[in-house]
Amino acid sequence: MKNGTPATDGVVLSLWAKMRAAAVHLIYERTIALLTVMFCGGVVVTLWHMSYLSSALVESGALQGTALYSATLTELRTFYNSQVVERVRPYGVEVTHDYVVKHGAIPIPATFSIEFGKHIGEKIRGMEIRLYSDFPFPFRKDGGARDNFEREALAQLRSKPGKPFVQFEDFHGRPSLRYATAVRMQAGCVACHNTHPESPKKDWKVGDVRGVQEIIRPLDSAAAETRAGLQNTFFLLGSMGLLGLSGLGLVIGRMRKTSVELEQRVAERTAQLESTNKELEAFSYSVSHDLAAPLRSIDGFSQALLEDYEEALDANGKDYLRRVRGATQHMGQLIDDLLNLSRVSRREMQRERVDLSGLARDIAAELKRSDRARQVNFAIGDEFSAVGDPGLLRIALANLLGNAWKFTGNKPRATIEFGAMLDNGKPTYFVRDDGAGFDMAYASKIFAPFQRLHATTEFDGTGIGLATVQRIIYRHGGRVWAEGEVERGATFYFTL
Repeated sequence: MKNGTPATDGVVLSLWAKMRAAAVHLIYERTIALLTVMFCGGVVVTLWHMSYLSSALVESGALQGTALYSATLTELRTFYNSQVVERVRPYGVEVTHDYVVKHGAIPIPATFSIEFGKHIGEKIRGMEIRLYSDFPFPFRKDGGARDNFEREALAQLRSKPGKPFVQFEDFHGRPSLRYATAVRMQAGCVACHNTHPESPKKDWKVGDVRGVQEIIRPLDSAAAETRAGLQNTFFLLGSMGLLGLSGLGLVIGRMRKTSVELEQRVAERTAQLESTNKELEAFSYSVSHDLAAPLRSIDGFSQALLEDYEEALDANGKDYLRRVRGATQHMGQLIDDLLNLSRVSRREMQRERVDLSGLARDIAAELKRSDRARQVNFAIGDEFSAVGDPGLLRIALANLLGNAWKFTGNKPRATIEFGAMLDNGKPTYFVRDDGAGFDMAYASKIFAPFQRLHATTEFDGTGIGLATVQRIIYRHGGRVWAEGEVERGATFYFTL
């Protein structure tokens, strides 16, 4: 391109100079107007962004809080079922949905969750907790799905029980979060639901999706509080300008600091729990060490007295020392059994396919070698296997078969059987003997630690073995129970 003429170049330069002069004039003469426009634009953009962030924050906070609340409810129901219901049932306490009208009764876990949810709903205005299922009990008048969300929740959670089903929607005219999680069957629940006369479904298995727990949390109050805060922020920004923005920065900083403090508190609580567990382990070791050592000393010195001063002791003195030795040895065995029971509860599970028939045959062979004079026939079924921890299952079978061996000790000929059967399509294993048996009136006490139904002079033992069996079976998600008749033997059943 050729250069323009001098006249053209002069026009362009003149125009550029005028534009630059106008811009300088505008900046210097209209500074307040420009700053006002820029500030208002900044406020609008900031408020729009804050409004977007506040909505996201309300939803995110509601989602996180509701997820934590839902998990807490689930843990509470699990804890109530395992630590309250399972503990009181052996003592005859009735567990029922209409516990209010029955003296001395307590609610079933589902009713407990519903009532607890109503109580929380009264504290947190508008919050609602729902439990519903495809198979509600007849006494649950609103136990089925009520709307499309609940029907979709049942369908989604049945196929993907580990993933919550969540929607933000208007519920009864209020913007709300609906958070649904799967309610899965536990071992104790399976036994109850499959045997309850009013149960609409009786083939439940551990892990099945029983129904849905839904938390409905209105967001309008939180949104209103957020809007009010935005209006206050708008007036603050309008009156104080940059000070208002600085204040917003301080608020955000405080929020971050609070979040860091909460995380620190969670870490501290976790550390406290770990410390408590270590203290419990140290206490168990201390008890075993500090009690076992003096017991060994008492036993040793008693034996020394019997051996070194036998001629100086009369028959009564020797008998007293033998009793002292017997008591110390019994207490030592009791301490060992308690420690073994504690280890069973803490031991990490290693699941694999276990040959139960093979284990039973090995244990039977060991028992026969311990007393070759006894005439005991072991009837052990073939090819019984299950998935579980081989070490723990061996301990459980050793206790059950050892009990059968012990309580048939007064019979010249005895039979001990290990077998299996199907109960509602589920394998149920059993150990049966024809020995001393027990009175079924005391069946509820048989698995409690230290509970003995026979005198130690008749059959030895510490009363820990069956408690150990129960803990092992519970850790495998199963249940264990017993049937017996005095002098006609006993049968111990268990599932995995």
